[in-house]
Amino acid sequence: LFYIPIILTAFFYPRRGGIFAAVLSAAYLLMEATVRPGNNVEFLSAAARCIVFVVIAVIVSYLSERVLARETEVTRAKEEWERTFDAVPDLIALIGREHRVIRVNKAMADSLGVSPEQAVGMKCYEIVHHSSAPPLNCPHAMLLKDGKEHAEEVHEDNLGGDFLVTTSPLYGVDGGLMGSVHVARDITKRK
Repeated sequence: LFYIPIILTAFFYPRRGGIFAAVLSAAYLLMEATVRPGNNVEFLSAAARCIVFVVIAVIVSYLSERVLARETEVTRAKEEWERTFDAVPDLIALIGREHRVIRVNKAMADSLGVSPEQAVGMKCYEIVHHSSAPPLNCPHAMLLKDGKEHAEEVHEDNLGGDFLVTTSPLYGVDGGLMGSVHVARDITKRK
């Protein structure tokens, strides 16, 4: 029964896990000495168990700190990627095979008048073009057919101008095409 609190404490409080195991071990040794005084064999066996308690606590604490450091690193990388994604002034969307928005950057969300979270799951042609089907020159639809990059100049009244729209293939972990990275650069002034 001593292993359960030692492991849980070491996992959830890695810096205190070894200390907790040492205190618990000392209490266990004291209990052993008072319950069975003069029994050296049992006392040595209890001392060996206490060493195991502390070693387990140290190992679990170490592993827990490694997991926590890795989670912190992943969180930091995710936040950095999100800041970079949102800092780009071009309208960027990750669009899936069914024309559903996977993610949009801040510029795209602002142009659409929604939050990035609200755009997720919506069909791109419904939210951008206010239509029930993709436009004929839709670079995303062309990419889904041949798996290659496409670029088109598009005039979109709903976004207030002319855009150079490029789509690049977006592959999943398994290597299969899962959609596209859709970038729309405002070229209204240039036109």
